[in-house]
Amino acid sequence: MSTTEMERLVSAYATDSSLKTGLDGASDLGAAMEIIRAAGYDVTADEAEARHLAAVQNHSQVELTGKQLDALAGGGSGGEGHHSSFF
Repeated sequence: MSTTEMERLVSAYATDSSLKTGLDGASDLGAAMEIIRAAGYDVTADEAEARHLAAVQNHSQVELTGKQLDALAGGGSGGEGHHSSFF
């Protein structure tokens, strides 16, 4: 796999709602890899996992709003529909 192939996958993830929905709903890495391979991308599980972990780390560095902090402190959802994304 080349960096170009991962870039192509990440670009498709950003523009292909079907791919994004499938990957965001994947229950684990194995399920995500089935979706990735079925979509025709030649990436390894290690590469996909590394990209996913980088995205999670990037998302965790985002500052929360006061409302989100209050919801976390009170155990609520925050009401802003934050969802998990694969990339």
